[in-house]
Amino acid sequence: MRSLLLLTTLIAVTLSCTREPERSRRPARRAPTPAAAPTAADATAASSSSVTAPEAPAAAPAVPQRWTGEADALGEAAQQAGAIVVARLESLGAPTLGGAETTAFNATTWTVSRSLKGALEGEVRLRLTVQTLPAARVEQVPRPGESFVLFVGGGSAGANQIRKILPGTPENVAQVAALPGR
Repeated sequence: MRSLLLLTTLIAVTLSCTREPERSRRPARRAPTPAAAPTAADATAASSSSVTAPEAPAAAPAVPQRWTGEADALGEAAQQAGAIVVARLESLGAPTLGGAETTAFNATTWTVSRSLKGALEGEVRLRLTVQTLPAARVEQVPRPGESFVLFVGGGSAGANQIRKILPGTPENVAQVAALPGR
């Protein structure tokens, strides 16, 4: 019994000596740097110059909105798709890791309002894969309640795989509806 107590104490002491204290893992706080006191020359320069508004910070460059299948040509995607529909996203479902640098939503629920090719109608469950890395190729994840033109299945894509997305604007719907051979 004594040897078990001694062994337990030895293990506890060893572990406490090898662990870093919690405070050492936190980044060190830096003391604020004191501001330089204004000089007489600064006061003279300020009074002689005209008052101007401070410059607004430069706006960050706009991040382009990329959607699934944006690299695919519109005509080619329309020919290869098994179905093209205008649909509203009801729910995304749980995300899972897709292939390299992608996220998959295996059970997105959509309500089809118009079919441009194929026979999808009503409420359908489709699989959506979005590019998540690298930053230059990140694709947007659609939000529930928004409408989109969906190119579904065909080619190497499964029958319920969304291969291309366009925002459901009247211009995009008209452009897809006018495609020959869709």
